[in-house]
Amino acid sequence: MGDFCAVAREAGFSVSGTELSDEYAHHTKTTVGMTVIFIGRLQDVEFSDRKFDVISLWHVFEHLPDPHEVLRTMKRMLRLGGIIAIEVPNVECWRKRPMYVSDIKNYPESQLEHLFYFSEASLKLACEQAGFSLLQLRYVDSPQPAKSLAKHLFDN
Repeated sequence: MGDFCAVAREAGFSVSGTELSDEYAHHTKTTVGMTVIFIGRLQDVEFSDRKFDVISLWHVFEHLPDPHEVLRTMKRMLRLGGIIAIEVPNVECWRKRPMYVSDIKNYPESQLEHLFYFSEASLKLACEQAGFSLLQLRYVDSPQPAKSLAKHLFDN
């Protein structure tokens, strides 16, 4: 919804975003004042060889049908020394495990909201297979996780 883009811009970053949904892109443009939002899958957006210092995915990665392809795309888009930040629900979180199991058991595959469920080990392995090194892993449990994590990262 653009919360992280707003926080990053307030911290002095030049910000652009991608969005699959025209509706969410419009919402972000109007509520956050974003002007650069590309519509489409990350790997299909034409960035004209543009390189980024930071690429973030806040509760997006688990919804993607092709997370490994997206990681490889981000690796090509990242400037040398850049970082990616990914936040996903932790499937090993005991409080939320019943919800994840219920999703899998009660919904047909075509209606699943989360296509993948990541643990610390599986997320780390996916990133390493795409050529990334894990710098830090944190667990965040808050009502607005991306916004809270962003403020914490920028304050350190």
